[in-house]
Amino acid sequence: MSMTQNQAVLIYLLASALGGTAPQAEYIRAADIPELVAEAKRQNISALCFSALSAAGLYGTAAEAPAFSGAGGTGDVFGDEAAAKALSKLRERKDKAVRKIMLLDSERAEIFRELDRMKIWYLPLKGIKLKSLYPGIGMREMSDNDILIDPCGRDRVHELMLRRGYTALSKPAEHHDVYLKQPIYNFEIHVGLIGDFLDKRVRRYFDDISDRLTWADSSPDRRCYERKMTCSDEYVYFISHTYGHYISLGTGIRTVCDAYLIDHARGSCLDEETAEILRELGLDRFESLLRRTAVDLFDRPASPDEISARLDTEESALVDSCFLGGVHGSIENGMKNDIQIRGGDMELSLRGKLGYICRRIFPPVSWYHKHFPYLDKHPYMIVLFALRRLTVRAFGSRHRLKKELEVLGRLGDDSDKKR
Repeated sequence: MSMTQNQAVLIYLLASALGGTAPQAEYIRAADIPELVAEAKRQNISALCFSALSAAGLYGTAAEAPAFSGAGGTGDVFGDEAAAKALSKLRERKDKAVRKIMLLDSERAEIFRELDRMKIWYLPLKGIKLKSLYPGIGMREMSDNDILIDPCGRDRVHELMLRRGYTALSKPAEHHDVYLKQPIYNFEIHVGLIGDFLDKRVRRYFDDISDRLTWADSSPDRRCYERKMTCSDEYVYFISHTYGHYISLGTGIRTVCDAYLIDHARGSCLDEETAEILRELGLDRFESLLRRTAVDLFDRPASPDEISARLDTEESALVDSCFLGGVHGSIENGMKNDIQIRGGDMELSLRGKLGYICRRIFPPVSWYHKHFPYLDKHPYMIVLFALRRLTVRAFGSRHRLKKELEVLGRLGDDSDKKR
């Protein structure tokens, strides 16, 4: 699949924003502004996109930014009502992103103070750590805050969140609890880092992560119970978590931005020891793909026509996947990634599709234990659950079965048409 003009312009804008350079007007004029803004929203990168367009002068006036004014002719951004409306929406989303970051930061600080008082150790994760790598506040938009805590304090933290007015959504058996509170608060409190969707080698590596954590507070009295990972573990966790999303429903282009900034700011994390850990966990190939894709896309801004030429076949497939699924992924994207990554079939052939069907009908034992906790105490009953899945619920509901079969056929057709 070749990158569309709008996607290429969006990549160009992201590279400009991450690198702190002003994008050239001629490239922006080639884009469909309303579609560009819509894609930025879908990828959760509206604030980054706004930063680049603002640096280009697009939020001035026609007199201040004549490169975007064509006196009502082709490419006249200021004379295009739809473009002006889209740009206004983009500014609103940027403002909301900044406000949300500030509210989450304030609320998280209050929760951390409570955890310190309760003497429960905690570890900030994911976006909480990554947002500081971005050029400005709010540029790394977040849907929620993720925090790992001492599993022994799970019940007390649950009571704390309820006292603070949160509603708990998760099932007790899951490795994290989700808490929501109006207007925008969303916290995921983890008692484990890795779910059962990843290889057992990765799960085993992070099972004893608490033993490798160190105090974030170096003062002797240690009134702060925040912990931190080693640079190596932090990087391995980022790659593991990203890979987990990639092989399930997929991940968006924002993740590639994260990878670029990590490599740019903390390149020393990938030392020989970390590289060996990634090899042992079977993540080295994906890590290399993600890192080189990030560097090729964002290391220096390139014109939209040049961007696709920089990418090799694997990098193009990764970028296609990011744009196909958006920040939260999609069923179609997840099926495509399953065939290409787990099945090793980049061509989406009939053989690859048959392999996907077999994996859906005969999932691993860990899948049964996750969905049927009853099996933890009665493992011999797995045979009955497997027979039930094989005869009654091979693909879940009839609607899901129909949808997956339609997508399987479409994936092959799309692959042929786009080559």
